[in-house]
Amino acid sequence: MKQPSFHYKCIFFFFLILFLFSGCSKKEPSTLSSTAKITDTESFASKEQLSLSHEVETTVSSSTISYDEGQIKEIIVTLTNYFTKNYPEYTEASKEEFWQWILTSYDPSYLHLFLDMIHTGTFENSSWHAILGATYHVLSDSYLGLLSNEKSANSHRIYRKECADTHTITLTFGGDVSLDDNWANMGALRSRPQGILDCLSPDLVSEMQSADITMINNEFPYSKRGEPLPDKQFTFRANPERVDILHQIGVDIVSLANNHAYDFGPDALVDSLDVLRNAGIPYVGAGKNIEEASAPVYIIANGMKIAYVSATQIERVDNPDTKEATQTEPGVLRTRNPEKFLEVIRTAEKNSDFVIVYVHWGSENVALVEQNQRDLATQYVLAGADLIMGDHSHCLQGFEYIESVPVLYSLGNFWFNSKTVDTCLIKVQLDPSSGTIASYQMLPAIQQNCTTSLVHGNEKERILQYMESISYGGILLDPEGYLIQGSAVSSLH
Repeated sequence: MKQPSFHYKCIFFFFLILFLFSGCSKKEPSTLSSTAKITDTESFASKEQLSLSHEVETTVSSSTISYDEGQIKEIIVTLTNYFTKNYPEYTEASKEEFWQWILTSYDPSYLHLFLDMIHTGTFENSSWHAILGATYHVLSDSYLGLLSNEKSANSHRIYRKECADTHTITLTFGGDVSLDDNWANMGALRSRPQGILDCLSPDLVSEMQSADITMINNEFPYSKRGEPLPDKQFTFRANPERVDILHQIGVDIVSLANNHAYDFGPDALVDSLDVLRNAGIPYVGAGKNIEEASAPVYIIANGMKIAYVSATQIERVDNPDTKEATQTEPGVLRTRNPEKFLEVIRTAEKNSDFVIVYVHWGSENVALVEQNQRDLATQYVLAGADLIMGDHSHCLQGFEYIESVPVLYSLGNFWFNSKTVDTCLIKVQLDPSSGTIASYQMLPAIQQNCTTSLVHGNEKERILQYMESISYGGILLDPEGYLIQGSAVSSLH
């Protein structure tokens, strides 16, 4: 997790002073089944009644310490002088309103924890979560009223997710998916009794459903309108009813930044956006205009705010078949020239605790990573990416660490056609207390006979060894697929 910008440091310490004025209170954590999905209305807190679910570690004392007005005044004066000296751009705008919000939400039970961290010089962004159970960004959104209800949050592309475990956030990622009824994989789905559940192995579906947030790439629009783009060899379109497949396999968010989202023109793309929105599934990388296509999706889980952004580098020409969105026209977000997407990543970094970049790049059926992919990945890391997932090549591409940020250049086909290809599901666990990656695991799979299945034994070992052989910087994968950062870690190039 990267250090916040100067402006955000100012806001951060402003809020810190205010919290020291009145402290906070511990509340018992709520519980929800592991299959609960995004947009649970009860997860949203009102501005006047913020309720943070938090389990404090046993090393943190929960005894109540009382402070009289004189002591509080002395604390505030001391910290204000420190803050003003180190952050001369400090402003007192909205202080009184924020104080009132704090006073109605917390008591001074944990004030001594803030004091101890300040005095010992150990206070940092993760300290908010350690004491309050939520990061600065989540608390700020709550104060500003963005989380007052589900409608308000969703209008800012913010969603809430209850997690199965209060100490971790489990993310899974799959690659390219096609639900076009004219393709072989959908013919297989129609012929099988349980539909999609007979097209993915039970253990694969279980991993996706049990994850807190699952993401895939929708390589098509959901629509019955439009005409296929002329002179394009392959065009895909899915019946809007097929969106229910995403719910069946536990998908929470999709990327639309690819070279097939626009296959049936602007009307079909707009239909696709509406279908996903009505199904309660957030999307990134496309929109009714460039503002929507560029906007990150934020998901709050276990008191941590995660940003998802997506763009496509494919069709490397000035006038591609897949149109980029404009101020008035629908389309995708492109990253052939990365400046626009880099600004999207910077925006996401400023407004969240962890940034996930999901990018469509590379060449089809080519396992070798191109230099422009590596160059783009480096720029994404410098802009604020914490995790990079690639797709489009229809085959697996290797791993690389860039400044400790893991990059998978291609997830490969996830469930796309009848070909036999190696693929995977990536499983990442985040530690919300530190805002960092706790573990990164590749779950090898094979797409064969219109079925994608996790593999075990020799086939699993073969795919893991192959991934090591095509990766960069001494990457190692242990027998269970956990990514180990190699000793020859690549530097920025």
